[in-house]
Amino acid sequence: MHRRAYAKLQAVDAADTLAFLRAPPSNRLEQLHGDRDGQWSIRINDQWRVCGLDHR
Repeated sequence: MHRRAYAKLQAVDAADTLAFLRAPPSNRLEQLHGDRDGQWSIRINDQWRVCGLDHR
């Protein structure tokens, strides 16, 4: 899982905009709500995700 998480973080770092994170579909880019309104997340796997992404 560490390799997959690292690869996702590299993709986040390389992305110019959130639109680049829509592919592949396995990222499951989602807009968060509630106290995390304005933030986004992508999935690492079914249990873990990277949260707190802002739209640049």
